Amino acid sequence: VLCTDKTGTLTEGVIALDAAVDREGRASAEVLRLAYLNAAFETGIENPLDAAIVAAGERDGLATAGYGKIDEIPYDFIRKRLTIVVAREGEAAQHLIITKGAFANVLAVCSADAVLRERLEAYYRQKGTEGYRVLAVATKRVAARERYNHDDERDMSFAGFLLFFDPPKADALKTIRDLAALGIRVKVITGDNRYVAAHVAAAIGLDPKAMLTGEELAKLKD
Repeated sequence: VLCTDKTGTLTEGVIALDAAVDREGRASAEVLRLAYLNAAFETGIENPLDAAIVAAGERDGLATAGYGKIDEIPYDFIRKRLTIVVAREGEAAQHLIITKGAFANVLAVCSADAVLRERLEAYYRQKGTEGYRVLAVATKRVAARERYNHDDERDMSFAGFLLFFDPPKADALKTIRDLAALGIRVKVITGDNRYVAAHVAAAIGLDPKAMLTGEELAKLKD
């Protein structure tokens, strides 16, 4: 049994922002602007998703000029989201909180009724099955103050989605088949969500239904 990761091994590993859309799934310059400010001012863990957002923003002529960074609530692997607080020139009395991260973790801090939540979750599932990695963006305007913390990540407005695409390598399917012919089974271990993992598995000849999620693994005995 050969265990492998996914990104850059079975896929091209070239992360590109394919689209920034609002919560209705429509292309949105505003969602891209919010994501760009969040990614451009972020100072924590460097990652290809932020780099892809910044590159896409710069291609659209975006810049941080006119905004000042007030605070940052860094990404961590429990919250799975990153928050940046900015002030626009001439608006010193008001700050803009911008949060982006894993869809479920961002939606959890947003004010949304059951109908809206189901619609957003359906869109997230749909894009995942199409092979997209999906991040969410939320925002909130507040009265200005010096410092911010985790408690400020609440009662936010869900702004939209960021869609990233990383296609399978052209020779991945043949490689999997060649390994199978040698009696070697391949298992993919990925931090991506189940929908993206299933999409890539199907594309490279693995059974997308033969999947164990983190939640299911946690319930197994040692």
